Amino acid sequence: MHRITIVTAAIFIGVLVLAGCARNWKDPATSLPSKKIKIKTLLLAQIANDGAGVEVKGKVWDVSRETAVNEKGDEEVPFTVFKLADREGNAVGVFTLGHIEILDGDFAEVKGYYRREEKTKLHNFKNEIEAVTVKFSSKP
Repeated sequence: MHRITIVTAAIFIGVLVLAGCARNWKDPATSLPSKKIKIKTLLLAQIANDGAGVEVKGKVWDVSRETAVNEKGDEEVPFTVFKLADREGNAVGVFTLGHIEILDGDFAEVKGYYRREEKTKLHNFKNEIEAVTVKFSSKP
C-alpha cells in the first residue's frame, strides 16, 4: 500500500513538472527572428541587411494584387506587392503571398526577409521585403 502511494505521488509530481515546462506552440512559418529597423537605415545598409529578418513600419502605397504560375506550372499563386514609406519619403517594396486587404494610405507593420536582389520563379526581388506577417490599420 505504501509503495502504491509513493508511485502515485511520483507520477503526480512528474505530470506537474512536465505541465510547467510546456510552452504555447508557435508556427515556425510565422515566427521569425527579426530586428526592428527604420526604412531609411535599411536602405542605407542594404548589403548588411540582405537576407536578414527585419521589421519595419510605414505608410502603404502602390498596392498591386497579381497572380503568377507556380514552379510546376499547374496552379496560379496569388500575391500582393506594395511600397512601404516612412515620413521622410524613403520607401521599400514588400511582397507577400495571397491577396491581402490593404489599401493605399493604410499604415502597416511588416515582418519578413529583406532581399536586396534575388530572382525566383515566382518573383524577382529588388530592394524588397518578402513578408511573413503584415499587420495594418488606418492609424499610425
